[in-house]
Amino acid sequence: MKKIAILIILVVIAGAVYFYTTSGRKNNEVAPLTKNDQPINNTVPAPDLTNAVEREVVNDQISNDLTNDIPDSNDNDDENTIQPIKVFNISGENFKFSLTEITVNKGDTVKINFTSASGFHDWTIDEFKVATKQLNSGDGGADSVTFVADKAGTFEYYCSVGQHRAAGMVGKLIVK
Repeated sequence: MKKIAILIILVVIAGAVYFYTTSGRKNNEVAPLTKNDQPINNTVPAPDLTNAVEREVVNDQISNDLTNDIPDSNDNDDENTIQPIKVFNISGENFKFSLTEITVNKGDTVKINFTSASGFHDWTIDEFKVATKQLNSGDGGADSVTFVADKAGTFEYYCSVGQHRAAGMVGKLIVK
């Protein structure tokens, strides 16, 4: 009998609590906060990057996160070895390139920074399906292309403007 009485008291208390917390609200309405209630905030505030010290800490953390994803260069596993980008700066002028021979290894990532020193030119290599924009020296423009030299051999690069290739505006990419 005591158990039933305790159970009835608990049900009445639970009902009173429920009635008190839901009274005055419409369906699905959240009870308003009282003066002593504190909202729950599970978010972390964003760092104030206007502060140079905090900016440095955030940049260091980002750098560390990125560095942790880079495989150790001492690994003997060729698939995990990061190869540096081979960068070549080439300019085009009347019917010639400033650099007429480039040598890289198979698998190298190659970046060509091209400018037109005089005239209207571009840099194209068909086998790797890359070409810069056609640039006019008067515009002072430059363009870059990046590709992986995934085929061994000797490949011709050229200027595709008009008859420039036929006039000798060519070079060799040698992939060992």
